[in-house]
Amino acid sequence: LSYTIKVNVPLEEESQPLTAFVSKKGTFQYTVVPFGVKNSLIVFQRIMDQIFAGIIGNGVSVYIDDIVICANNLDVLFERLKQVLDRCCAEGLYLGLKKGEYLKDWVKMLGYLVGELVL
Repeated sequence: LSYTIKVNVPLEEESQPLTAFVSKKGTFQYTVVPFGVKNSLIVFQRIMDQIFAGIIGNGVSVYIDDIVICANNLDVLFERLKQVLDRCCAEGLYLGLKKGEYLKDWVKMLGYLVGELVL
């Protein structure tokens, strides 16, 4: 059983003007770390590794903005989910719950099927 969650990391307020851009509809700036900005993926992965240190590899996998939580039973799955959510809350991460997949026997991650008897 697994959960897949999408994550956004808030951008510090003083850094937001540095991401400003102009379109036909006005001037906008990012409030979360945008992908496509030089080094953003490297920095994002480093942040995620630090936030989830100690639980990555124990039924929790993190790659950029994807978090996959796996377990053999619901009790363990929900305990791991609670650990992930506690860390997300503590760090002020935004979760894209509509983009997630929940209680699946397998999920696709980095082009591979990950789940029971599948990798």
